[in-house]
Amino acid sequence: MQVMSQTPLSDEESIRLAVEKIHKDVQDVISTTYEEYDNVYVDSLIRFTLDKYNPGDSSYESEVMQVYNLLMKKYYPDFPDFLSRNEILYFAESIVK
Repeated sequence: MQVMSQTPLSDEESIRLAVEKIHKDVQDVISTTYEEYDNVYVDSLIRFTLDKYNPGDSSYESEVMQVYNLLMKKYYPDFPDFLSRNEILYFAESIVK
């Protein structure tokens, strides 16, 4: 995760800013793309969010999704494909805190 800055950032500050940006992007995707849906397909949400985070770079999206899928398969094999909008917003809020 990288963010652009006019001044050098510590690793911790860079990650904090990236997490805040991703959090905002998730909220934007939920409120626009999924505004009429109760449940959200998790992979689709991640792909839309990655495109907002790093627009136009399909290789970035592909690489992140490969890592995501490997981690999910190994550590969270029973994680559901769909989550409610409220569950996603709750998870997004808990990450930023």
